[in-house]
Amino acid sequence: MNTALGYSESQLSRVLDVLFANEQPEQVCVVQNVAVKEEFPFADPALQVKILHADTWQAATDDRFVFGVARPFIKKAVFDHFLAEKNIHAGLYRNLVARSSVLSSTVKTGNGLFAEPLSVITSFTTVGFGVTVNRNASIGHHCIIGDFVTINPGVHIAGHCSIGNAVQIGIGSVVFDHISIGEGSIIGGGSVVTKDIPAGVKAWGNPCKVMGAV
Repeated sequence: MNTALGYSESQLSRVLDVLFANEQPEQVCVVQNVAVKEEFPFADPALQVKILHADTWQAATDDRFVFGVARPFIKKAVFDHFLAEKNIHAGLYRNLVARSSVLSSTVKTGNGLFAEPLSVITSFTTVGFGVTVNRNASIGHHCIIGDFVTINPGVHIAGHCSIGNAVQIGIGSVVFDHISIGEGSIIGGGSVVTKDIPAGVKAWGNPCKVMGAV
């Protein structure tokens, strides 16, 4: 059974799309994030999506899990909650890779990767746990991508870059080669990152500049 933990409407839409395109599973379960109160946004019964509540749901031994959210701090919070409450450790999260994505055979990935359609991860790159690589995004060779990172649509990261844990890189940004972005930082959309960015800051622009703390 594939089970999505927590959700945002846009991210879960794409997760379901890739799950059904790849495997056509009989049913997908969605466990609502404890912080999410709105109604589930999908009414099509053909999708066979079952909604479960975190406080009463128990995982089965054959369940495998994906993140239905993309923002790094929410992914981390969802992981911590379900690890503590349901003992769902990192090894139970599956990698979900769209058929149109390209991953080099030399890429090393942790669990919980979601590689959306037309994304590319090139040679000798290492990808951590719980990483989201959105549509039309690319990661160059010999990069190190930390845990819970979110790389938004149209982002291009050149070679030999180091992206810290829980970094979020906004839509359409470009990261030059040999750049380091520190843990927990947020890069605004359309930025051109030509110099290292420290941890825990918001930065944007062309060239990208630090604008303040997260």
